[in-house]
Amino acid sequence: MDIKLRNNKKSFMIAGFLLSLVTLGFMVLYPNFRNRAFEFYESPLEDSDFIRSLFKSNYMLYKELAEAREGKNLTYDQIYFNIVEKTADKDNTSSDFEGNREEAIQYIETEKNILNEDLKETDGYKNLFQQMDYCIIDKENGKVTKNSDGKLEAVILSEKEEKNTALEDYIYYVAMEYDENGLISNLSVRWNDADTLLKIVQGISRESVMGSYKRHLTVHGEEGESERNIEIEVNLPRNVAFVYGITEKQWKSIEGAGPDREYYYWNMEAMNQRSLRTAYIQSGAINVYFICLVVAAFMAFLLPKYASFTLYKRKICRLPLEISLFAAYMFLVSVYDIILNLIINTNKGYYYQALEGFFGTDEFTAYFFVGLFNFICLFLLFTLWFYIISSFVQIRDRGLLDFIRKRSILYKVIDAMKNYGKKSYRDLTSIDLSKETNGILWRIIIANFLILTVICCFWFAGIAALIVYSFLLLLFLKKYFMDLKYQYDHLLKATSEIAEGKLDTFIEKDFGVFEPFKDELRKIQVGFKKAVDDEVKSQRMKTELITNVSHDLKTPLTAIVTYIDLLKEENITEEQRKEYIDILERKSLRLKVLIEDLFEVSKASSKNINLDIQDLDVMNLVRQVSLELEDSLKERELQLKWKLPDKKIILPLDSQKTYRIFENLFGNIAKYAMKGTRVYIQGSALEQGIYIEIKNISSSELDINPQELTERFIRGDKSRNTEGSGLGLAIAKSLVELQNGKMDIDIDGDLFKVVLIW
Repeated sequence: MDIKLRNNKKSFMIAGFLLSLVTLGFMVLYPNFRNRAFEFYESPLEDSDFIRSLFKSNYMLYKELAEAREGKNLTYDQIYFNIVEKTADKDNTSSDFEGNREEAIQYIETEKNILNEDLKETDGYKNLFQQMDYCIIDKENGKVTKNSDGKLEAVILSEKEEKNTALEDYIYYVAMEYDENGLISNLSVRWNDADTLLKIVQGISRESVMGSYKRHLTVHGEEGESERNIEIEVNLPRNVAFVYGITEKQWKSIEGAGPDREYYYWNMEAMNQRSLRTAYIQSGAINVYFICLVVAAFMAFLLPKYASFTLYKRKICRLPLEISLFAAYMFLVSVYDIILNLIINTNKGYYYQALEGFFGTDEFTAYFFVGLFNFICLFLLFTLWFYIISSFVQIRDRGLLDFIRKRSILYKVIDAMKNYGKKSYRDLTSIDLSKETNGILWRIIIANFLILTVICCFWFAGIAALIVYSFLLLLFLKKYFMDLKYQYDHLLKATSEIAEGKLDTFIEKDFGVFEPFKDELRKIQVGFKKAVDDEVKSQRMKTELITNVSHDLKTPLTAIVTYIDLLKEENITEEQRKEYIDILERKSLRLKVLIEDLFEVSKASSKNINLDIQDLDVMNLVRQVSLELEDSLKERELQLKWKLPDKKIILPLDSQKTYRIFENLFGNIAKYAMKGTRVYIQGSALEQGIYIEIKNISSSELDINPQELTERFIRGDKSRNTEGSGLGLAIAKSLVELQNGKMDIDIDGDLFKVVLIW
């Protein structure tokens, strides 16, 4: 454990040191990124899309001037749409629309809606007007409309010297004049690269995107009317000038915009940030960062070659393959913005300015914390990348295929689907024909329907898919019927072997759809074997019965015959005669009891006994029987230990037959229990009955099956030297079962236990 901890600590130190070197190496290149980015930087004020937005804003601002001229609110289509209707020109074969007048009117309304929607003032243009100054000059009356106190109108209205004085606050402007025909008659600009800006503005003006709009409509007249042509043109602003300008203060706000400002397409702050990011990308900052990532990746793969480096073996590095790939992808995508923002904001001094306000004039401390912040951010990013790559390192030890098997969720899902497919096939080939099969049929029909539905979605390609599906279905059905035949052959073979009397035939193979027959065949096997075993047992019992009955009847009969012969002798004394008569009496009584027991057990076995059912206090009856046999028990010096409930337990039983049961059990104890031992009698009430347990120690060794002790003429004393018929337990068990009870015998060494349950 100590060695493992030392290796882990050493691994962390090695990886941390190397990643720190990579981090510091990347930070050293910050000034180089800044210098190279300056070479590629393009101002957003020279962006073609930005200039187009100015031209489009002309149409939006001209609406205010047109409404002032007309003295009412106007829509864009009322200002710019020019609809001219004239007789059809037979030479004009091209038309954007052809139809009746109602359709033409609907078409025109649609075009108006498109124009109004296109020129509707959006949040983006509101944002644009808030970031720069503009003015509108009505050349018909010289009225100036503007959004600031600046002197932008001087670009159009003032002489050169006055213009320069009035516009000294503006570092950028674009001016456009429209004559009475809507053509741009004059363009002027100011910027540090004015020539480039002027060329861009001239190029955009020549496009005349809005002015080039023209639609030709051919309208079919009613009967007796000729065809008409309708031309729709979009007018240009007339007799007006527009000037857009940016002061030095506004430009500093735009140039210093951070990356988190709210973005609109025409947001110049965002456009400047986009240009700056593009410049840093072209400077190679991102390429260098990716080179550092490659170096970190090589480190992750090469360091494990040293035996002491064990980080990649830790459980935390055992990410599922898909999660590792997704994490690597997300890292490469998301880190793109993080790194650019970190470099740009550091080089532009944003972090320094924030910390300078916190630390006051302590320049060194501010720069130190800026550097520390960059180091921590970059180190964490490289460490995260190192960790992600480390999750792939075990490919080297395991091999690619084993790595995929162990770490791929998709592989496990496919494997699970494969197993599920096999299970589904087994279920299909193991249909229980003894149960309802409608559910299985419906599942097959629905599955087939879904497959065919998907195939139909491929149109003509579906024919090829249908051919493939039919071929696969043929293979499936062929395998299915082969398996079915294989299962049928096994069933037929097992049935034939059982029919031939091979009752020990091993039936374990899968019978598939014939699986229910397996249980039935096993039942037949068990039934036949039981019948054969019972028959063998019956024959054995018959033999033993004859032997035992012969022995038990022969002994008293032999004695009776012998003593009768002795009585016939003339020279016997009176005392001998009395002795012989006593012996004859005992033997005849013994013979009588034996015959009565035999008769009773025969009646009990055949259930040919009439029961007199009454409510009986069973626990009291047990005590009564023990008292009546007290003398016999005392002769054996047996001590009874009672554990019976004090309350009465009443059951519907035959009192005489129940008495005989306990008489036989206690009599059995008196004959066979070891002298001087204890006998335990305990009982308890069940939810719907009674439980009685009687235990004693046998005087002779019990090496007999407990079940055999309840058979007829079976004794624990196999030498049969003791008194008894061997029918006591058999009679007791038969009488218990006649009264719907249960009697079990258990032997544990020399411990003999009888359990009665009613």
